Amino acid sequence: PAGTPINKKITVASVFNAVPTFLGLNSVVTYTAAGAIALTEAISLLNAANATTAMTLANSTTTGQFKNIAVIDVSAVVDVDFTTTLGAGVTYTFQTVGENAMYLWSGAAWVLVSLSGNAVVTNYTCLTSADIS
Repeated sequence: PAGTPINKKITVASVFNAVPTFLGLNSVVTYTAAGAIALTEAISLLNAANATTAMTLANSTTTGQFKNIAVIDVSAVVDVDFTTTLGAGVTYTFQTVGENAMYLWSGAAWVLVSLSGNAVVTNYTCLTSADIS
């Protein structure tokens, strides 16, 4: 070629280096006690077989992040408190095994995208509950 050639090589590692870890759907963590749900895994399983699983979910820093939460045992209380939500629902209390919810970070708040089963949504503003079936 005319001139000085330029190396245009790229590695797989450099391509995926900028991809957030929570996008890998093989990142599943099971929680068995109260605490904070990490933003770095795609799927969070809540297991209240031996203890109350009262969880919190902080605000994300990545607009468009999805967070999937599924319940595998409800022997004790299982709920998630969100730092910021779009709308009035702040605490989601799960009722039955197999219930799951998907949330989207809008850039300003968590948005409930889907909720399956028979969950109780606590309306923080009005302090009421709605049964979603």
